[in-house]
Amino acid sequence: MVDLLDSRDYFRWEDYSMPEEDPADAASSKELIRILKRQIKYSSALIVISGMDVSQSDWIKAEINIAVNKGKPILGVRPRGNKRTPKKVRKNSDKLVNWNTESIVEGVRRIT
Repeated sequence: MVDLLDSRDYFRWEDYSMPEEDPADAASSKELIRILKRQIKYSSALIVISGMDVSQSDWIKAEINIAVNKGKPILGVRPRGNKRTPKKVRKNSDKLVNWNTESIVEGVRRIT
């Protein structure tokens, strides 16, 4: 996702996601929620890769809930080859797009 967004000319964006090399070290669910709220606070939108693992991920569900509660728009991105989109993403996305640079960039521009 980062490479796709970085490769697009005339599109400026900031990455507020948790870095893979420095993941949140939350001792509890409450602490994780606090960290996620802080990350999402500064974003203009939340981009959710809508693979079926969303339905099993408390982390992704929490991110979606926080974005909804903070009034942040959500862009759902369907991974290549996915035929189904998790209900949580379908219900809460302001826009759903396919996995390609132009669709994602256009989706972000439309919802922000």
